Amino acid sequence: MNTLKGVVQSTEKDSENRALIMITMGKALVHQSGISITTWAWLIWNWRDHSRLHKCLQEHYGCVSWPSSQRFHSGMSKPLESICCHEKIIKKIMEKFVSSWSDGKKLPEKYVFPPGKRPGKVVITTPKNIPVIDIGKAVGLDRSVIIQQLMQASQEFGFFQVINHGVVSALLDDTRGVFEEFFALPADEKVDLCSSDKSKNCLFLTSNVAYDKEEFHNWRDTLRIKGSPLEEHKQEWPLKPVRFRDIVGDYTNELRNLALRILELICEGLGLEKNYFDKGLSEEEFLVVHQYPTCPDPSLTLGTRSHTDPGLIGIVLQGDIPGLQVMNDGEWIGVEVIPGAFVVNVGFVLEFVSNGKLPSVEHRVVTSKDQSRISSGYFLLPESSCVVEPAKALVNAENPPIYKSVQYSELFDMFIAAYIGEIDSVSGNCKI
Repeated sequence: MNTLKGVVQSTEKDSENRALIMITMGKALVHQSGISITTWAWLIWNWRDHSRLHKCLQEHYGCVSWPSSQRFHSGMSKPLESICCHEKIIKKIMEKFVSSWSDGKKLPEKYVFPPGKRPGKVVITTPKNIPVIDIGKAVGLDRSVIIQQLMQASQEFGFFQVINHGVVSALLDDTRGVFEEFFALPADEKVDLCSSDKSKNCLFLTSNVAYDKEEFHNWRDTLRIKGSPLEEHKQEWPLKPVRFRDIVGDYTNELRNLALRILELICEGLGLEKNYFDKGLSEEEFLVVHQYPTCPDPSLTLGTRSHTDPGLIGIVLQGDIPGLQVMNDGEWIGVEVIPGAFVVNVGFVLEFVSNGKLPSVEHRVVTSKDQSRISSGYFLLPESSCVVEPAKALVNAENPPIYKSVQYSELFDMFIAAYIGEIDSVSGNCKI
């Protein structure tokens, strides 16, 4: 009983999320404690802010009628049974997720992209590949050579792969393992990470955060977690798999260090001071993990639609199955899967800071009819109040700024608008 009271009391800290936890855990807790359904319902009813629980159920999940006090004490009947029936609530919440309903045989209309945006016949491999750079050699006399390679790859492709990056293979294997374990969890182990509040530090969603606004959906489900400050945000990460927080915490730390190393080299290549990106431009970080289920018709839909990224740089762990494609010279080229390598790309913040020298390039993810796929992306980006603009050291009378100064929160809103097709592009919207 004390455990149950603790759960009820904790709801006051985060009403909607905890309310959902209460409901979905109700049946299991009742079973474990041996109390009656009526006692469990009484605990819910006596939660002093039950109006928010009611609102959470009625407005966001649309499947519960809240009983009157008189009806509660006279037996509760069907309304009470609805509250306690966590399977029904879970089904209602999870019904949008591709992995919960797709049988691999039918492609719903909302996932069919317009003709001009469809991938058509998917070709995974192409004669052209993005550059592969041995970043472990960026020391001593070879440092200038690696910087030149990074700059050339960023200018020509907006993408490159890095090997010998210092992140040990055991950590990569463990990270992939807990990602796979997470997506394999039953729905009731993941549902408490779903929320209508898209600003949460840990969120399980489908397609993207603007699901209700987009005309057509991505063929994917996603776990999105914020990592900075790490120790604070880790407390909101998934509790299962049990190793998730420790392993992904270590992985996030390693990727932050790698991202800052790459940015330091880019600073040298641009002629900026060594720590230029430490001034608010790299305060935030988040990690997204995408699951792309097998798709009935990969020619008609995309796992991730064409877009550019909203931060400084992105670092992608592809996994063993290809799917990422990059736009180059008017054609889509497949990114080769290299075991142990990371794919790095320029975000539009870096494009702004470099005054267009390093372009943020359109990319997308195609699906597969035969194989499901899990990949992850790490993104380093500014704090919301940071002003993003071309570096003053890179502009003068002969090279005037081509982008106006914009607060990052406004830039990110533009990114969402561009992603769902409300505007053409972020950079195009900010040119002087």
